[in-house]
Amino acid sequence: MTQNESNIFSLQVDAKKAAEVAAMLLSKDLKTMDVKQFLAFTVPKIENWSKQLERLKEYSQKRDFCNASEFSAYMGVSRTTTNTWKNLGYITYQGNKIDVQGTIRLWENLHWLF
Repeated sequence: MTQNESNIFSLQVDAKKAAEVAAMLLSKDLKTMDVKQFLAFTVPKIENWSKQLERLKEYSQKRDFCNASEFSAYMGVSRTTTNTWKNLGYITYQGNKIDVQGTIRLWENLHWLF
């Protein structure tokens, strides 16, 4: 299993949205749903994902690894947003540093989610 594949298993889902999806399935007498569709409906999104991805690619020209403060400053987001993305599984780490290239690969692999 690749790092990006294992990161998919780390994604967090919104419990209310998951319950709504389950209720919808049950109301239509459906017993199963594609995992990709389920995640697309229930995983919180990154606002302006494509713009943020471009910004991250620009940053990767300068840094391979960074700390959360540096990442937040360059991405133009708060530390709270960076921590939220971390907790949602949207940022990859090597030790205690953000792996910028790894995060780009993850975001590109999850394009269907955003």
